[in-house]
Amino acid sequence: MNFTKKDYKQKYAIRHYAPAPVEFDKLPDSSVPLYCGDDIIKNPDRGFRGELKITLGTMEEYPNTKLHAYDALSTHYEKYRKENIQYYQLYVYLTRYCKKRIDQEALNQLTEYMQKLNNLHIRVLLRFAYQTELAPKSPGTAHMIRNMQILKKWFKDHETLVNDTVYAMQLGMIGLWGEGHGNSRFINKKKIVKHAFDMIPDGMTLTMRHPKYISLAPEPYEKQASLHDDFLIGKEHPWGMIPFNHPEWQMLVNKCKHSFTDGEMPWGRDTTVPIINPIDFLCQCRDYALSTLSIEHNYKEEGNCYHLLKWKDIYISENELKNNQLPYLPVSLTNHQISVFDYLNIHLGFVPCISNLKINKNQAEFDIYNFGIGTAADYRILLKTSDKTIVLCSDMTNMCQFTRTHFSAEFDKDLQIRIERKNAPQLTYRLANEVEYRNGWNIIL
Repeated sequence: MNFTKKDYKQKYAIRHYAPAPVEFDKLPDSSVPLYCGDDIIKNPDRGFRGELKITLGTMEEYPNTKLHAYDALSTHYEKYRKENIQYYQLYVYLTRYCKKRIDQEALNQLTEYMQKLNNLHIRVLLRFAYQTELAPKSPGTAHMIRNMQILKKWFKDHETLVNDTVYAMQLGMIGLWGEGHGNSRFINKKKIVKHAFDMIPDGMTLTMRHPKYISLAPEPYEKQASLHDDFLIGKEHPWGMIPFNHPEWQMLVNKCKHSFTDGEMPWGRDTTVPIINPIDFLCQCRDYALSTLSIEHNYKEEGNCYHLLKWKDIYISENELKNNQLPYLPVSLTNHQISVFDYLNIHLGFVPCISNLKINKNQAEFDIYNFGIGTAADYRILLKTSDKTIVLCSDMTNMCQFTRTHFSAEFDKDLQIRIERKNAPQLTYRLANEVEYRNGWNIIL
């Protein structure tokens, strides 16, 4: 399957963002030794994610099936216990509400399910959808907006629960599985995009399946708009995104570097692309600056061995990482190499470390590096010295791959760094340094 001339000529409205560096302008020194333990992989809102589903009204997992959503949740939780997966994409199916408004029964079911996730310390990438291959009908634009207004009130009434359990939203709503294609009737996409931003909590990222939807984001929300690609294969494909040599491709990539992004491969049983080149795939993940990637797809469905599982035994060398401009935490390598699976497990999202630390009387200077391929768009950095705490950085969107950000601050007798999510400050990052990590604080000195 190839792109058409129309695909190359299609124009979008993607805002200009600065490109990310392709290498560090200065390497870290040994002032604060680097570290790569399991707790780095457990840093929040990054890494491999699973997939969950719930159908409101029936409490089935998937519409028109008999499996209960809670039984499916238990199965998936156990399925990935070894991989310690705490992040999931959650499809909330609204198939019973194509012609009627979302009722209180459905809202109660949603609340109880999210509370269950919270008790399991699971966070989700949330998507609402109306259509599946088993339930192909869709509401019209006006009815869809009415239901979005009901959901807006639910989001507001359950603000703390949402902040604790939802790490980003997906546009959803439109088309099969909420993927924006195959919708059974005309939908005013511009109106749905506008109301989706109005529905969700202020500042939360809203990922979209294609740049044509990103182009519809109203100006006040443009920075919240981002991307998810559900057909990652390491090369261009019409089922994925726009052509790599499209005039606006680089603008799309630049925007991704400063945003939260998500992706997934096709199912392992999909023979559209029988062989996926691992280095090409890593480069595509780097281009999109992925923070989360589905482990549900192309791993071990139905007990089979697909690409992600095979890549546990496929290694990429340090020279290959350098030659392909793939950022890497030096101490993550063993004998100058790392498996493709482990590279993704460690380097998806934001991987921060402090280095080049200098103390001059009452002044501390240091750099924070990002060895990951993504960023931490919804986080901020705090610094504590003695009993004084300041906000060191309130907007981390420019701390993308290959960046070194210099900071200086007054120094007394100690130095602590905290990277916390703005709307859920209990979620914090452990630095990739050999330092004590206590109550969310990295104790540097």
